[in-house]
Amino acid sequence: MPDLFWLTDAQMVRLEPFFPKSHGKPRVDDKRVSSGIIFINRNGLHWRDAPREYGPQKTPYSRWKRWSEKGIFAQMMVGLAAEHGEEKTVMIDATYLKAHRTATSLAAKKGGAWTPGRPNQGRHEYQTACHLRQPQYGEDGGMKDMMIGVDLAKTVLQVHGALQTGEVQFRIKLTRKQFVSFMANLEPCLVIYEACGGAHFWAREMEALGHGSKLIAPQYVSPFVKHQKNDAADAEAIVIAVRQPEMSFVAVKTAEQQSRAAVFRRRERLVHQRTEDVNALRALLYEYGHVFPVGIRSLDRMASLLEDETADLTALVLEECKELLAQIAEKTARVLERNRKLSTLASQSDSARRLQTMPGIGPITAIAVDAFGPDMAQFKTGRSFAAWLGFVPRQHSSGGKERLGRMTKAGQADIRRFLIIGAMSRLNWLGVRSITEDSWLSRMLARKPKMLVAIALANKMARQIWAMLTKREDYKHPEIASLA
Repeated sequence: MPDLFWLTDAQMVRLEPFFPKSHGKPRVDDKRVSSGIIFINRNGLHWRDAPREYGPQKTPYSRWKRWSEKGIFAQMMVGLAAEHGEEKTVMIDATYLKAHRTATSLAAKKGGAWTPGRPNQGRHEYQTACHLRQPQYGEDGGMKDMMIGVDLAKTVLQVHGALQTGEVQFRIKLTRKQFVSFMANLEPCLVIYEACGGAHFWAREMEALGHGSKLIAPQYVSPFVKHQKNDAADAEAIVIAVRQPEMSFVAVKTAEQQSRAAVFRRRERLVHQRTEDVNALRALLYEYGHVFPVGIRSLDRMASLLEDETADLTALVLEECKELLAQIAEKTARVLERNRKLSTLASQSDSARRLQTMPGIGPITAIAVDAFGPDMAQFKTGRSFAAWLGFVPRQHSSGGKERLGRMTKAGQADIRRFLIIGAMSRLNWLGVRSITEDSWLSRMLARKPKMLVAIALANKMARQIWAMLTKREDYKHPEIASLA
């Protein structure tokens, strides 16, 4: 065919840096196969209709499939675009490309030499050959109508771009470096992720590039996954989910919030590991007839037993028990160190200092609210924040009949747990002395179990936290405030 496409030597010099290294058997002629791939894609042919001058039909297809999965061609496009300095991106609508490919293949099968660039040859769909679509920009030049859903992973990111009308603009798989370069060349748009590991980092990175970022809880995305689950379907489902008018989003955390959360999580892991060691020590002593109650309070009694020479413990068991005691002492020291660090962080934060003015809230609870809690401005009332924490009964109502169950335990579990612990501290033998008679709390204690009252008090504390943080005021005791 006289109209075949062949890469020049200069073009091959620019493309060769992007070619992967061959392992084992060397590849066949890169120039011939690459020229065939470009010819087939440019003219919209099926792989089986490739001209014989490009070699066996299976070779270009296999090369295209293998390199596409590795992101080689996407890397070529990003690299060549960066060299050219072109800011705008030209995208091909897959619908027109498929119609063009079908038309040209049928034209070739019906006989006659197929000549590119002749719209009168083939079916009507051939007139839409290589239809190029420019991204639709807003009135001020920004891609405000563009939404990009990203399915995150450790090495490869699936990107799905669509307009607010749902019209698909592109689907592409990129590495982490390619994704940053790709987004840097786009006009400002909305980028959406599932709230998973690394999502807050990418949200901050995109905001630094001028894009908007939103996070959606994964359970809100899964209903929109079509057919089988894969990366492309997940990215498309993210875009469909963000178009729902009633969709709720996860607040993007700052780097400081995640730093405080890291210290908090490390303390929690140390406490759990220490509890495991204490339970292991109790279980080992129980095998030799020594029973101790649950909790770390009985640790001194267990240590005294190990020092007793009359204890009927073998030398090997005694050695294991003393080693467990040493591990428990080490973890206790590290927990106390984390407590001091959290107290220092709480003293440096205005919101954490303000929260500690409320009875039942200490530095650890204040840091938990500061690190894991979202911006209180996104909640209309304190009830909404309490419901977000899970301090509401689960509903299973139908037909106008309300059926309320147990507490939902939704939202952030750490904040809820520490609020309940703080509420219980106000109801123990020492804290109950500060409860005045005929108050709401005293009437609840007279007719309800203590744990139920603690959850109700934690619910009220959550609403008070919302009021304190939104109004930027310290805690005011209800009775003193009423007298004032």
